[in-house]
Amino acid sequence: MNLLLGAGIIVAAVVAARLAHQAGLPALLLFLGLGLVLGESGAGIRFDNVQLTEVLGLSALVLILAEGGLTTNWAHARPAMPAALLLATVGVGVSILIVGVSTRYLLGFSWQDALLLGAVLAPTDAAAVFSVLRKLPLPPRLSGMLEGESGLNDPAAVLAVTLPSRFTAAEWGPAWVGFDVALLAAFAGTGWALWKRRQIVIGFLIVTATLLCCDAWFDCVLDWGTSAFWLSLASALLAELPVAGVLVLRARWLMRMTMRIVMAHTGHVGPVPTLWRIPLFDTEPGEPVVSGARRTGP
Repeated sequence: MNLLLGAGIIVAAVVAARLAHQAGLPALLLFLGLGLVLGESGAGIRFDNVQLTEVLGLSALVLILAEGGLTTNWAHARPAMPAALLLATVGVGVSILIVGVSTRYLLGFSWQDALLLGAVLAPTDAAAVFSVLRKLPLPPRLSGMLEGESGLNDPAAVLAVTLPSRFTAAEWGPAWVGFDVALLAAFAGTGWALWKRRQIVIGFLIVTATLLCCDAWFDCVLDWGTSAFWLSLASALLAELPVAGVLVLRARWLMRMTMRIVMAHTGHVGPVPTLWRIPLFDTEPGEPVVSGARRTGP
């Protein structure tokens, strides 16, 4: 009986997928409707295995993202990748906060439940986006950005939903000591590279800035609700984040100066473009090192 029921559900899912394709709708909508019809409120099929649901959902997500990545036009997606990454990280965080704050004050949810609801609703559904965008006459750059965002936002949302709200660390002291040692080593490496005037200083500057941002974030989040929060916030806003910003700007300046010297030595003229426009390698002999530059001389 169970085997017959499972076969019937698979046949119904195939029919629903065909109908959705012909109607130009995401198949996910019909699948959700099929689930409601077959569930406890419809046909009465009971399914309450949370662990199996999580395993099946994550397995399906892996297949959906793999299929989307294999069928994405990377010539269109690559130029839109910076915007897609920004939407998939910062955009998801902002969406979680907006939904969480609205749910907290409008519906009276607890902060934990409100933010959990925000984390569930914030990411776009990759299957729906992939199926819809392939049928809409959107500009290639916009289509690539939306496809990239829908495929990249799931990790942030999955972590926001699955990570525990509280966690007891067994080795709290060594963890922070190790982090502080790494931060001091990054500062020491930056100072040494500046003193020796070595190109590796660019890497040290970026690593040190990243560790400072992580330190500020963890201090503020872990001290939330305690008397030490305001001190952590002040140190983050007045010390750690400004220093990190200065280090990033200095690394950017050094990279642009390096590019200017490379252009001068290779006989190219023109302004140094933004870093995200500079190719990683100049693979074609005689081609400009950067877009828009031209070679001088013979």
